[in-house]
Amino acid sequence: MRNAGFAEMIDFSRPGSATYVGADGLIHTAAADVPRFDYTNGRRQLLLEGPATNLLTYSTGLGGLGSSRCVSTSGYLAPDGSMNAVRSVCTGETDPILERGVSITPSAETQTFSVWLRVVDAVGLKPIVRFYAYGATGLESLTSAVSEELTDEWRRYKFAVKWPEDMVSTTIRWRFDPFDNSMIGDSNSNTPPEGAAIEHWGWQVEEGEHATSYIPTSGSAVTRPAENARLSKPIASLLQRDEMSLLVQGQGFSNGGGRIVGDNLSRRVIGFGPNPGVVYIGNNNAINLGTLTSPLPPFGVAVANSASKNSKHGSLNGDPVVSNSYRIDSAFETVFLGRDGSPFRFAPGWFDQMVIWPFRMSDTDLKRLAVPYA
Repeated sequence: MRNAGFAEMIDFSRPGSATYVGADGLIHTAAADVPRFDYTNGRRQLLLEGPATNLLTYSTGLGGLGSSRCVSTSGYLAPDGSMNAVRSVCTGETDPILERGVSITPSAETQTFSVWLRVVDAVGLKPIVRFYAYGATGLESLTSAVSEELTDEWRRYKFAVKWPEDMVSTTIRWRFDPFDNSMIGDSNSNTPPEGAAIEHWGWQVEEGEHATSYIPTSGSAVTRPAENARLSKPIASLLQRDEMSLLVQGQGFSNGGGRIVGDNLSRRVIGFGPNPGVVYIGNNNAINLGTLTSPLPPFGVAVANSASKNSKHGSLNGDPVVSNSYRIDSAFETVFLGRDGSPFRFAPGWFDQMVIWPFRMSDTDLKRLAVPYA
């Protein structure tokens, strides 16, 4: 028995770079075909994602930035350690605005806006920011998120919009108003004093209900390619045994129909149905293990499979074991993490741990092991 390296257990590829949060808390860039061990959640986890496009042509800097009633300058320390953040200082006029536009007509689509923000000088205010998104044609489909309070630490803020059908605008404005409706004394005001300042960096707009890892742009939209993580043949062979048990621990997975673990014939081993919060094992004759919020909070799924006895058992987060008289309908010839063999059924998220045993565990052990990683 010996310890095996990542490359011996996982065949990994990604035909392009991608960003991640390092142990130092900064945003780093992983080169093509280099896996991302990410610290977004405060510990080392394997981050796997499908493809995504940042539709904003400039993710930072002054290019494409609209500043109203505030003065913006670049060259400040950003979350990636560069000097590319922008500082915007209010002029003392009513309703300061910062925005960027996307040339698109997103009828019936869901899109998510995200940006890193921090307060530089609140000038005695309770610093509040409010997010907006709307079509350029007469403020078409104006949508506002709830206000959020800022701090002097960098934090990524996220805002999802479900656009209505039959939109006609060809440009969408994504905007936030610094110090919007902030407290001055005992009253609210949209007129922050001159000198109130924030910094911003990492603007991103993408399709879907959740923000994915940062995709930098500088003049055009950029697509982060999908990751492909497959169990190596020696590891996958353990799942091909007549009896086996499997533990998966992680968090953040989402996407209706997505696979946390899938095979090359597009079959689900562990993953979602149409509802991205309902966790199943198996594809046909699947077992519903339970429902969590989406994206998934930290979780543990323990599964036992028997081909000869034609049965599968499973537990989610220590819930009572659920079983039926059908084995998991996969030959486990090729096993993917965070997806299956199709280009559609991705479940982006973080893996803490995956353990395989070459025997079928008891229900008592499955329930005991099916807990979040600690």
